[in-house]
Amino acid sequence: MPPQITACAAACNKHASEKLILVGNGNRLQAGTVALLEIERLRKTFGGLAAVDGVDLALEEGALHALVGPNGCGKSTLFNLITGALVPSGGRVRFAGQDITGWPVHRIARAGIGRKCPWQRPAGARLARPPASA
Repeated sequence: MPPQITACAAACNKHASEKLILVGNGNRLQAGTVALLEIERLRKTFGGLAAVDGVDLALEEGALHALVGPNGCGKSTLFNLITGALVPSGGRVRFAGQDITGWPVHRIARAGIGRKCPWQRPAGARLARPPASA
């Protein structure tokens, strides 16, 4: 069965007709299920620009989810808010029933949420072949 697609955030300022999309269980939990990660009215503004504006999510443990959307619509900002790299302007993030809003990155990582960017290499790691000179 293909994943259900549900809009989960307001349109971004740059792409007024496009929305951030959550692909997964449609942001609806079965009766009696407790969400592992809950996001309520999460917001982040930079000056007058709302990068994330009123996002609500409830993600069940063990379910597969994906966040897709055009460049500039707030996907990375949302992950940075969840992992503590940015402090929200408003809203709440709960993990395993505990409010982790505004916690520092290391504390959120110890709780069980982390982020690994594909372009990062461990400190001191070397390329198999040095980049070609221009």
